[in-house]
Amino acid sequence: MEASSQGVAEKGFTASVDKATDDIEKSTTVNQQLVEPVKEVRMEETCEEMRSKPPPYAYVETNETKPLINKGNVDADSNGIGSRHQSFNSVKSEETRPSSRATKYRKRSTSASNKKFNRISMIIADYRGEETSRRKSMTPFEAKKSAGVQTSMFSLYRRDELWMAWTSSIHIPLLFLVQILFIILFGCFVRYDPKYAMRNNFDEKDNVDSSHHHLVRVYSMFQDVHVMIFIGFGFLMTFLKKYGLSAVSLNFLISALSIQWSILMQGWLHPHCEDPQVEWGECPESQIWIDINTVSLISADFATATVLISFGVVLGTTNPAQLAIMAFIEIILFNVNEYIGRNLLSAVDAGDTIFVHMFGAYFGLACSFMLYNKKAAESEKAGANHISDLFSMIGTIFLWMFWPSFNAGVAAEGDAQMRAVMNTYLSLCGCVLTSFATSAFFSPTRKFSMEHIQNATLAGGVAVGATADMMITPVGALIIGSFAGILSTWGYAKLTPFLAERCRLLDTCGVNNLHGMPSLLGGCLSILLAGIATRKQYDKYNGDGSDSFHEIFFGIPEGEGRDAAWQAGMQAAAIAITLGIAITGGLVTGLIMRIVGAFSANKENRENRVSSKFGLSYSDLYDDNGYFHVEEEETA
Repeated sequence: MEASSQGVAEKGFTASVDKATDDIEKSTTVNQQLVEPVKEVRMEETCEEMRSKPPPYAYVETNETKPLINKGNVDADSNGIGSRHQSFNSVKSEETRPSSRATKYRKRSTSASNKKFNRISMIIADYRGEETSRRKSMTPFEAKKSAGVQTSMFSLYRRDELWMAWTSSIHIPLLFLVQILFIILFGCFVRYDPKYAMRNNFDEKDNVDSSHHHLVRVYSMFQDVHVMIFIGFGFLMTFLKKYGLSAVSLNFLISALSIQWSILMQGWLHPHCEDPQVEWGECPESQIWIDINTVSLISADFATATVLISFGVVLGTTNPAQLAIMAFIEIILFNVNEYIGRNLLSAVDAGDTIFVHMFGAYFGLACSFMLYNKKAAESEKAGANHISDLFSMIGTIFLWMFWPSFNAGVAAEGDAQMRAVMNTYLSLCGCVLTSFATSAFFSPTRKFSMEHIQNATLAGGVAVGATADMMITPVGALIIGSFAGILSTWGYAKLTPFLAERCRLLDTCGVNNLHGMPSLLGGCLSILLAGIATRKQYDKYNGDGSDSFHEIFFGIPEGEGRDAAWQAGMQAAAIAITLGIAITGGLVTGLIMRIVGAFSANKENRENRVSSKFGLSYSDLYDDNGYFHVEEEETA
């Protein structure tokens, strides 16, 4: 058979039309005569990489049953697969071809090859011309059947391509639907707070002054917390060298989603009547109203911080759809947990160490456990460079400056709020010194690590939050911050690698070290300080005035079983419930995210089964190019 094919080639391929099918089936022999020896390209090298190289290159199929393909037939479709299927279909014989062997791609210079490709193209063109003539002689039914056979496979392929494109872009309809849902719900339930945002005379006097004082008192701290959410958290996560745009942008997106959803959730847990002067329990009608003011906005920011803490755990390994789902579920669980802790257990947590930092950290770690993939842990892009570290320090400085407002924002007005500001500030100062010292101590070259400086210097603000408004004394605040800095730095240096290797916990930002362990420390301190609290400590110079002790601990007068020991027990119960809801909810949410990731995986991901749990291909992990247009860097 090989000799016969050589004879066909030597006669200039002048065989009759009846033998056209045989010529195409024996294209391997033709290739051996026409194509000069070339170097093999590794099978792992993708078509995308080949197209990125400068010409001249051409792809040659050495399969025994498939014809040679001109490089011009490979278009910009994904991996060139769509165009390759199209070219096969256009010249495919009606006869059943034998099963093909593995296709090998070869690279060759185009010198003296244009003529050879033209000769092959002439064979194909002749066959097409004869095939067209044959079709003209067909009956309409036969022509329709023949066309359907040739186009069916291509149509199925294109439908599959469109389906895969939309499933990998599921975040587009998801975000539209979520925003439409928010618009409907806000229209049905949300209104301005009649007491502060609408003119009234409920107290038989104009409310202009009270509204103004409320705004002045709350808005400054609300703005500080707002800056922490959008600039502090956003830029803190830009330490990844190729994920800076995504970190800031997705932080922006998830924050906007979480704020709207949290306003609704908090409003449903704390409803109001149509008449603002009537308590909900005495409300004659069943219509629920959500009254919003500046306190509602700052509370929504606190809830958003919880989601951003969890976002730091899975940074760079999840797609926008997964993050939106995580935020949606976490906001529900956070508000339920906070309602249980504050309203039912009367737990004290001025700086949200328990309800924000602890919940967000262990919720995110539970999600990460369900999404763990060793490929992500070994990615070379999961690192920093000089510029990304510099941008990350901007976030650190903003968080460090405004953290006192975070811890004092919802503390009781007056002396308690004043103590919250001072205790947080002193704790942060002590944390900085020990973080720097411990970072150099753990370094073999005794140099500072930017990873430690960017994060561990903030641990003092987390650790002191639950006790920020308590009588911990200035020296106590320094001690808490100093120990938190040591603990956090040790976690980054020693614990994080251990958890990734032994416990399947991939923590991109080291959230366990900045928020997790310091929050456990702060929670334990709140149990201790609540258990030893006395009125003499809090009202030493108060005499018969208002009771600061009663105000901070929600009233624990002697008798009725509500004493200092009872309050310590409630603190412990709040910690246990928070950990339980966070870990359980995180595991379930991580499972849902895993399913969504597999469903929305892009084409390369589906074919190679790499990191399918993240919905990202291996090349898109920790890379802005996954979901953002990135301008090419100019070279000097």
